[in-house]
Amino acid sequence: MTDDRPQSPESTPADPEASSSGGPARSGSQRLQTTIRDLGRRIDAASDARYKRQAFRGGLDRGQVAELKRLDPRRETSGTEATFWRLLVDVLEPAGLVDLTGRAGDPMIDEPGEGRESLEIRHWKAILSGMATTAGLNGGRVPAGTAMHRADISEARFTKLLRATGDPLFGELRAVASQLRAAGKPFSWLQLAQLVLSERRPWADAVRRRLAIDYFNPRKPDDTTTDSESVTTSSSQGGTSA
Repeated sequence: MTDDRPQSPESTPADPEASSSGGPARSGSQRLQTTIRDLGRRIDAASDARYKRQAFRGGLDRGQVAELKRLDPRRETSGTEATFWRLLVDVLEPAGLVDLTGRAGDPMIDEPGEGRESLEIRHWKAILSGMATTAGLNGGRVPAGTAMHRADISEARFTKLLRATGDPLFGELRAVASQLRAAGKPFSWLQLAQLVLSERRPWADAVRRRLAIDYFNPRKPDDTTTDSESVTTSSSQGGTSA
């Protein structure tokens, strides 16, 4: 079934060059979109029977999701967080979204210092912890800004999220994820991932504007298709999932 509705999260740039036509920049934005969907399916597998019936490869169990949920980006990992590191190595590094070699960091942004985790590692800890909090709801197509409006997240909370940086951003993200979990409606994590990853980057304002547009001008409540439903439909028609 073809979905003709506009998909604003996919059009939000993940980097300052993503809005230009063609080229590697666009593929980078698409890699982020694809990776967030993949991570959502892996995490949702712990609570979504539809994924289990299709024997989704790479799906996490409840214990692994609980491990991700406990991640705290304000504290350095000890190297014993097996699920987190496995996702970094198996999913995020191959997608070009994290560098584990220690050679590609930007000292003006990462500021690793001796033994200090890079900012990108802390960012992904925040994203994965948030996605684990909303396990079972990560397969939606509704933009996060729209989902926050429908979840009755207050303007004050929304504004604090957009203004926060550093450790306060991680705290606000966790609070928002908890409220989205309580709302119980599937949504897309792409915009929230872009919000976190844009910290200290030139395109941060563009990401925040897109979130604000979707929050203050929400779409009609008919965009409720989930990735799990798309997978089921595709497989029943002999197609492949996106």
